[in-house]
Amino acid sequence: MTRRRLRTLAILLALALAVTAGAVGVRRYVLDAEWWQADHTTTDVEPSPLAEVGPPPGPVTATWQIATPTHSAPMGPLDEVAYGLADGQLAIVSGRGLDVRDARTGAERWHYFRSGWTLTAWAATDREIIGHFRPSGSPGRQVMAGFDADTGNKLWTIEDESPAGADEGTLRWPAGAGTVVTTRDGRLLRGLESRTGRMTWQVRLPGGCVVRDYGEAASGGDAETAVFVLDCGRQAGIMALDPGTGRVRWERTSVNDVDGTTVRVSAGVTAVWDGYGLLVVNRSGRELLVRQGGITCADACPIAVAGGKVVVAYRSVDSSAGDRPEEEPILEAVTEDGKPAWRRTAGGRYEALAAAGDRVYGLRRAVAEPLLPAAMDVVEPADGGTDTVPLPFGYREGFFSVPPWLGAAGGLLYVAYPVATEGPLGGTRLVALRGAAGGPGPVELGGVLPRAWPDACKLLNRTDLADLYGSHGYRKEPSGTRVGDVRLPHPATCEYQPKRESAGSVSVSVDWVAGTPQEAQRLLSALRAGYPKAKPLPNVADEAYDLGFSDESRVELRVGRTLVGVTVYRNAAAATRLARAAATRLRPPPATTPTPTKSPSPPPSATPDG
Repeated sequence: MTRRRLRTLAILLALALAVTAGAVGVRRYVLDAEWWQADHTTTDVEPSPLAEVGPPPGPVTATWQIATPTHSAPMGPLDEVAYGLADGQLAIVSGRGLDVRDARTGAERWHYFRSGWTLTAWAATDREIIGHFRPSGSPGRQVMAGFDADTGNKLWTIEDESPAGADEGTLRWPAGAGTVVTTRDGRLLRGLESRTGRMTWQVRLPGGCVVRDYGEAASGGDAETAVFVLDCGRQAGIMALDPGTGRVRWERTSVNDVDGTTVRVSAGVTAVWDGYGLLVVNRSGRELLVRQGGITCADACPIAVAGGKVVVAYRSVDSSAGDRPEEEPILEAVTEDGKPAWRRTAGGRYEALAAAGDRVYGLRRAVAEPLLPAAMDVVEPADGGTDTVPLPFGYREGFFSVPPWLGAAGGLLYVAYPVATEGPLGGTRLVALRGAAGGPGPVELGGVLPRAWPDACKLLNRTDLADLYGSHGYRKEPSGTRVGDVRLPHPATCEYQPKRESAGSVSVSVDWVAGTPQEAQRLLSALRAGYPKAKPLPNVADEAYDLGFSDESRVELRVGRTLVGVTVYRNAAAATRLARAAATRLRPPPATTPTPTKSPSPPPSATPDG
């Protein structure tokens, strides 16, 4: 090959490399440039701090609310929406980005959204919020950015840093004491100063262990404690650090693997659930409560610390019942040095606990079965005394994977619950609640007098059920309901069981009696939002919806302020017909106009006075 040809080839190779480098540069610095991708607003208005107190026991009403759709993204567990409450601000976190609101009014303070990028996790300290982002088309790339929590100003950005132990349910990973905990390979934890992004410490995990990534309740923490579930093979490890220094506070080994071990943290106290037992450990590693066998939690055991007590929720299991063991919801408290305080049966399974001031607030899916409203329990940590308050909405348990969330501050209670109608993947609705005036009846019933509740077994009769059961007949099985200390005077549910196997069962339930028709209308609207296949049914009641169940036909109807559910096994036409019959009996009878009567004529001898 001649020298001239070698020179030509060298020039062509250099041009090719330049074009390739230019293309990479264009993508990196133009197509991925933040200046045109980011939708970023900031504020210079100082937030108004909220007192560490929730609403008093009693009725509540919504003061503001906001819905957030889940983010459709091709990576990670990014079908979540998460929330955080601090310093008078409420952070709404989704795959779209960060949306920070005034916690008292719901007004926007600042946000950061980046087109073509997905927020995969977040962390927060007292002064900063940190987001972790990945570009939708390049899952190998990652960017971590720190923001001033009050103003939204961006403080720093670094690449190739990963969250340490992001929680799948909340997308949050531990940060505290001005430090956010990160990793690059899962084996070495790094502490980054949350104000600057500068590394301040490193800790190598025990041999053979890696930090769990995007697991359910895989981590937790506060300003002084960061707790991680470690994947160490057949048995998981649990390790607690001081986030400010990286010093190990305590370590434990789970009897289960990493998928069966979860943690929840409140005020430095950790509840560890390993699928078999519950362990409650304080910041120094002292065991405050141990429950082995005969209990269960859902994904994790909710915990809250208030009034000098550590309160934890779980369910006691009686396995003697055979294939269907009976479960009893339990709320138990110990002192901060591990002495037993009290233990009581709860009104239902707790979805979340939150502490504010000297009270603990518990969220349950329903005030009682089969009633529709979700419940707020206000618990006195001193003795476990509980007030149950119905919330002005209900939600479908287990819908998608978005977990309910609970917070309290400034005399308000914040509840986020899953809905089906916010976007193609559903989403969440956050409601801020404040105290409200009560009615003449008990708080547990929303101020409605018990005698206003109809008898579920009087909403259908033999003629209504003849088409289903014919001459074979049925058995009627009424069921009563208690809400807190209040027992309803009539059956809230009536089951009709066929005497022949070919016919399906029928269930009628009085699901709620609200204070006004408007309150009932809002409650029905909230229920409908949990069912993506729900469709309205005309000419049945004031309002009626087929909820779109697959294995049974369920109609929810409203007449005035009363909500009733009618369920028929796989027979939509019968469910609609029976719902119409029930609605007819709920309506008051039409007023009748009395027929005027003729005044009798005076006797002939009578004459007007004078």
